Amino acid sequence: MQHVGTTDPVNRGLIASMAWPGRNTTGFIEYEFGISGKWLESLKQIARVMVVRDPSESSGISQLTATQTLAPSLSVEVTPTDARDGKEKEHAVTQFARGSNAGLIVTLSGAAVGNRKLIITLASRYQLPAVYPHRYFVTDGGLASYGPDRVNAFRSGATYVDRILKGVIE
Repeated sequence: MQHVGTTDPVNRGLIASMAWPGRNTTGFIEYEFGISGKWLESLKQIARVMVVRDPSESSGISQLTATQTLAPSLSVEVTPTDARDGKEKEHAVTQFARGSNAGLIVTLSGAAVGNRKLIITLASRYQLPAVYPHRYFVTDGGLASYGPDRVNAFRSGATYVDRILKGVIE
C-alpha cells in the first residue's frame, strides 16, 4: 500500500500503528504531531493563541492536542476554532482579534490551504502574528511557517520506492 500526503495514517485507518503498520505497507509520514508544539513555541510571548483547524480532519485534532498539551508549560491560552468555511473563519478570527496579545496557528488541512489567502489577509488586517504549516503560506504573504519541505518529501519517497523495487530495502 502506498499513500502520498497522508498526515494521520493511524486515525485514518490506513495502518495499525506507526511502529507496526502491518500488511505490506511502507513509507514516510509528512508530519509528526510534536511539530505542532513548535508552532506554539514560536508564539510563546503571546498570551492567547487561536488554532485554526478543520474539525473533519483527524490531523487537525492531533495537531490541536499536541498544541494544547504544551500550552500550560508556556503559559499560553489556546482557543481552537472549528470554522469550516471562509465566512466562519473570518467571523472567528475577527472575534478573537478583539482581545489583546493574540496570535494564530493554522493547522494543515485542505480547508486551510484553500482559504490560505483569506487567513493571511485576516492575520495581516488584525496584526496577528501567525504560524503556518508550509512555506507556500509565507510566499503568499504569511508571517512564518514551520514544517516539512513538501517537494523534498516527494523526492525522498520516489528514491525510497526505487530502492524497494531494486531489492535494496525489504
